[in-house]
This record gives sequence, structure tokens and C-alpha cells, in this order.
Amino acid sequence: MAALSFGVVQRPKAGNSVCGDTYVVVEEGPRVVVGVVDGLGSGCEARAAAELATAAVRRHHAEPVSQILHRCDEALRLTRGAAVGLVVLYPDERRLQYAGVGNVELRARRHPPGADHPGGAPGNRRRPAGFPRQGP
Repeated sequence: MAALSFGVVQRPKAGNSVCGDTYVVVEEGPRVVVGVVDGLGSGCEARAAAELATAAVRRHHAEPVSQILHRCDEALRLTRGAAVGLVVLYPDERRLQYAGVGNVELRARRHPPGADHPGGAPGNRRRPAGFPRQGP
């Protein structure tokens, strides 16, 4: 499988000690399942809902993406709910599948080899083709 890297930044809403947003990454065989979950509202109840959804993704990651989303729905029935975005990546085939519900969206970007952000490698004065200049 092609090497993939992931990064996440999250923080709780002002006044809360926990964040109602979470994520899950499951790499197994030729596919990688990535889920982003936004528990409705904020605080502990939102976090609890988000954690139930990510647990459902971990348990059912081998199923088709639409079925994983259905399993999340089942797991969330007795909670306040969540917005869920799921993508199944097939890196070696250079394809993906997406399913989502709520205010989450997928944005995919292909980075040139060696670039760790759209402007190229830090300190790199040359811009990779296809990426506009950003910043000063």
C-alpha cells in the first residue's frame, strides 16, 4: 500500500473542557477508512455521540462505505446525533469512495512528491506546478 500520513487539529469550543469533534483512521489491507465526526452541540454529550460513531466505524470498517454510515446511524439513535463524513481510500488504485450526512464535507488535494503543504517543502523557494503562491 502507498504510504499515507494524516494530521489532525482539534480543540473544544470556548467554555468546554472536551471537544465534540473527533476522527478515526483504520488502515487494513488495501484500503484506509477515514471518518470525521461532529457530535451535535458541544461538550460532553457531543463528545459521547462522536465517540459512539467512531467506535462503529472501527467495528465495521471492512463493510461498504454506505453500510458503515448506516452503522453510525444505528449507534447514534439514542444520542443527540452527529454529522459524519467517511472516505474509503484505495491508495494503490488511486481511488476513493465517500459518504456523509450533515455539515461535513470532503476536500481532497493531491500534493506533489516531497511537498508537505500546498506551498511546497518549508524553505523551498520553487512552487510546485498547480499551486498558487500563498502568503508574502
